[in-house]
Amino acid sequence: MDNEADDAEYRFQLAANAARNLARQCRLHVVRVMERISDRIERAPATSACGEDMARARAGDHATLFGQRLIHLEAQNNALIDHLSGLETLLSSDPIHPLAAVSVVRSVAEISASVAWEVAVDVSADQRAARSCATAFRSLQTTIDQLEEPASSEVRKKREDFVAFLNRQGYRVVRRERGGVAYEEVAQVKIGREYAKTRFQISARVSEEIPAIGSMYGALSSLVHGDTSFLSATYSHPDMAPRSAGNVAYRSVETWSNAIHRWTGATSPRFVNDRDLLALRTSMGREERIGDN
Repeated sequence: MDNEADDAEYRFQLAANAARNLARQCRLHVVRVMERISDRIERAPATSACGEDMARARAGDHATLFGQRLIHLEAQNNALIDHLSGLETLLSSDPIHPLAAVSVVRSVAEISASVAWEVAVDVSADQRAARSCATAFRSLQTTIDQLEEPASSEVRKKREDFVAFLNRQGYRVVRRERGGVAYEEVAQVKIGREYAKTRFQISARVSEEIPAIGSMYGALSSLVHGDTSFLSATYSHPDMAPRSAGNVAYRSVETWSNAIHRWTGATSPRFVNDRDLLALRTSMGREERIGDN
């Protein structure tokens, strides 16, 4: 019995230490990328997706939308740094707070997936512009729904001003309609021939953009929402939560980094220590390791 307890403690400490190291490495990487991103955008090759977006903006097409995208990306990336800093703190405390870390690392995944979707290189410049607009409308609608008067009316005016601006540019804004009844809420935006919807399931976006963590993200969501079976499993196997947090943080920031670098025509560098990834795997029981005999 004592040997089992000692083994469980060893696996927990191994997973927690590796997850803490990975959270720190991920945060430092995002900080370094953010310090250089303005220069990379300015120097982006004309053949890159960012270069294409800038050419359209300089020609007078998408100019405001491109500026808006840069502001939004900066906000998202700063939030990513804050979440990774919080994750590192939660995994560094004594005792550590693995369940609280689960909530934070879900945000890391969601931001990373959103950024990857917005700067995707396998879509057209019009599609990226439409996605930026859709993201802005979604943010405005969320704010409207959460605020009371008169603050909500002020945000509604901003939404309508944005709709009017897009209409003047020749773009199409489609309002939500249900049962033949039209609502003020914007449902989708059309730029050129490309559409982007304002409503989506964040879990679907994470699964689409970061498929490597699909099942882990689902498990983390169950933990956050208090699913008793997942909570019981976590307390029975305490190494699960920090290991999942470390894996999700790494895979999410890897996706974020690849997306940003591809968009700007650069190559994403290796930013984590392979020994910490190995430690996460080692913290699992042999029977849990896929591919082990």
